[in-house]
Amino acid sequence: MSVTMITFCLGFCQILLFVRVLSDRFPVYSVTSCPQNDIEWRKASERLNCSLHYNKKLYRYHCLPDSKLTNLVEFCYDHIRPLVPKGNCVVLNTHSTLLDTYNCSKFKKGCPDVHFDSDAILKYPSCLLIDTKIRCYMAENTCITVSGLNFTAKSIFSEASTTRENKEIHDICLAAIIISIFVVLLTPGVIWFILWIKGRWRKSLSEEEFLLKGELRFEDKSPSSQTVQLGEKVCMRSTVAVVENAMTIIPEDIHFKWTFASSEGEEYKDIQVSDDRRVTCSTKPPNPTLIIRRANKDDKGYYKLTAMDKSKKNKRDLIFYLDVWGFKPTVDIIGGHSVTKGETASFVVLQSSYPEAFRIRWYKVEREDHTDFIKDETCIDITSEKYKGSTFDFLVINDVNNKDGGCYRVKVKNLIGEKSAFVHLFVRDGTPPG
Repeated sequence: MSVTMITFCLGFCQILLFVRVLSDRFPVYSVTSCPQNDIEWRKASERLNCSLHYNKKLYRYHCLPDSKLTNLVEFCYDHIRPLVPKGNCVVLNTHSTLLDTYNCSKFKKGCPDVHFDSDAILKYPSCLLIDTKIRCYMAENTCITVSGLNFTAKSIFSEASTTRENKEIHDICLAAIIISIFVVLLTPGVIWFILWIKGRWRKSLSEEEFLLKGELRFEDKSPSSQTVQLGEKVCMRSTVAVVENAMTIIPEDIHFKWTFASSEGEEYKDIQVSDDRRVTCSTKPPNPTLIIRRANKDDKGYYKLTAMDKSKKNKRDLIFYLDVWGFKPTVDIIGGHSVTKGETASFVVLQSSYPEAFRIRWYKVEREDHTDFIKDETCIDITSEKYKGSTFDFLVINDVNNKDGGCYRVKVKNLIGEKSAFVHLFVRDGTPPG
């Protein structure tokens, strides 16, 4: 009995110590060292099931120090990876579980001299080398090792903090031991009392009353919170069952209803399932499902699934949250703005958007004299002989003449919106002087 009690208490204390390095939102694991190269970094990312696709900026693998410099930790970050300013390392804030910067201007060497994505910290090894005992970066001028002993300006505060934390751990372990003793002594009595009460309650109910007492519940549901990219397909579903007499029964007379609220606290409204982007695959038991095709910004919010029986007295709600992200196109044009008559002019579109642009078109623009007002514009047929060699993001004008001079416009459109860019082409006569 005493050995079992000691083992239980020690295990409980270890769990308390381990929880100190866990995040409330996502798992964070303490490691002795971070991956040393791209191959090890990728393997660690696959081991934690982090996102590997370069376009996905959420759930990227990170391995870096915590903000107290007491541990190296690895995790899949559930926010968009930030851009870290040059002259800084990046750490995980132990209070907010958000990424934070650490000024490394006092490093002897290895401080990043360019901006970098937070998950590219592998390129700067000095940002990953810390002394966890005295809580400092080894590249700092104040973090000095002499005859195997470490001295730093932070050591006084670190020692005081460590002493305080050790006292807290000691108090927690002592409380755990006392609680464990009470649990072991009281558990048999509590179990006996519950069984006694339950037996008397069952005897007080007739067999008919007991069989009619059922409770709705949701089982095998989709994640209660999802983050998707703009234009993706979303599926929300659940299985509904009735618990009767400790048995799970699939009901046949349950009615379902889907409602939506764009923000927390807002009144839920019926979803228009006739919309061509939304459709309920099934509102019949036991698998009510809602599918959203081509999710957009207006689909972000809270979705409530309500299940009720015919009497409408037995009723349950299930809430799903959906987050949708993306950005409008950014557009620029590069290329020769002045060519000689008879030569070939070409322009290249530099554009970025998410989701990817589904339409890129070129136009010849006619403006009012001495103004930016567009009087008329003509869509260019890039398949014609005049523009042979052109693509959607590359315009070629063959055998340029005076009529080809003027303003050109390119329009780039994705699911969020549209963006344009302009360029002016000047045609030189080409007659030699004299």
